[in-house]
Amino acid sequence: MNLLGMVQVRPLLLAILDKFEPKKVSAAFKKLVAVAVRFQIVGGAGGGTLERIYSDAAKGVTEGKLNSIQDILKGFTTLPTDPTFIAAFSVATVSKQSLARYYLRMLESGVPGASGELVPSTDAGQVNLEHILPINPSEKWMKTWSLDDVKAYQKRLGNMAIMGAKINSTIGNEEFSKKKSSFSTSAFHFTNGVSKLSTWNTDAVEKRQAAMAEIAAKVWSIKG
Repeated sequence: MNLLGMVQVRPLLLAILDKFEPKKVSAAFKKLVAVAVRFQIVGGAGGGTLERIYSDAAKGVTEGKLNSIQDILKGFTTLPTDPTFIAAFSVATVSKQSLARYYLRMLESGVPGASGELVPSTDAGQVNLEHILPINPSEKWMKTWSLDDVKAYQKRLGNMAIMGAKINSTIGNEEFSKKKSSFSTSAFHFTNGVSKLSTWNTDAVEKRQAAMAEIAAKVWSIKG
């Protein structure tokens, strides 16, 4: 929650820890993280509105009126639906590297067939963030990218990949034809998939991020 900047939820988390049965706490926290991510990506709910909802929920839990995460979620009248979340995630840009790394790590955990061994570490020293279209693109990159597109797509989640730090340090600003082979050594689904592409352009970013968005709706599910 700290990473997501959702300080408003802390009183509710404390109330849940105090009042919920231990087996319900983890499930409740997971759903609240999903709520936070959805609002972070979609936007639209003002800080004051969320603060009021979280405050009312904390009070309800403390008073014994809200006894499950389902009870709590009913208080979110504007909770982003799957279609809304998917649409927003498909075009999301992220400037904060730690947040982008978190999103990409969690997406890997939601890929069908993913095992715990293949879920990236939380250690930034072991898992680094790579911008496929570099932040400072070389002249070779600029032959196929317009300046407007560079600005629009550099920080799109679809333009980012998590990689081993040692691999990342060797590829830098290389043009895509030389850079893409480095992605083939990754065990991570979305990173490895980049190596199978013949070119990296706006369409590639769009398609990759659309696939991410479908997984995101499952990773940060508010159902059940």
